[in-house]
Amino acid sequence: MFSLTKVVSGKIGLKMFTKKNKIKKINLLIVDDSKFIRELVGDFLSEDKQINVVGYCGDGDEVFEFLLNNDVDVILMDYSMKRINGDLATEIVKLSFPHVNVIMFSSHHDEFYRNRSIEVGVSGYVYKSTDLNWIKMVIKYVNDPSMIIDFPITGMNQHQFE
Repeated sequence: MFSLTKVVSGKIGLKMFTKKNKIKKINLLIVDDSKFIRELVGDFLSEDKQINVVGYCGDGDEVFEFLLNNDVDVILMDYSMKRINGDLATEIVKLSFPHVNVIMFSSHHDEFYRNRSIEVGVSGYVYKSTDLNWIKMVIKYVNDPSMIIDFPITGMNQHQFE
């Protein structure tokens, strides 16, 4: 009934169980003020058959118009942006589009930013320095929390997804 998939992320082995034949493409929006980061992360994630990168936004204020015109399941949201930062954008997204899961994608390792992100309703918080394979697993998990992932000991733990 379940199939085992192994993903190796650097020295960390991640185990993921998913239901067979129940693969739905995840529509992902990437929001970051760095075009280089948007394209680098987008190109990598697009290689996964389960992830469909539907668009890119360069600032939090572009997200709302994009969501009105496109089907999005998950947003990978930069925390620090010039006009509307990630925590404010997430707060507004969660009020208007509560079905959309937001993963904060941040260079901030300080507890303040993680706690603020959790307060505004993110489904996950990952560092920009995190291995992209791990980010891929987080995207899949927040889209389908029935998935079981063996979380390694990192700055992000399973309780931050609940």
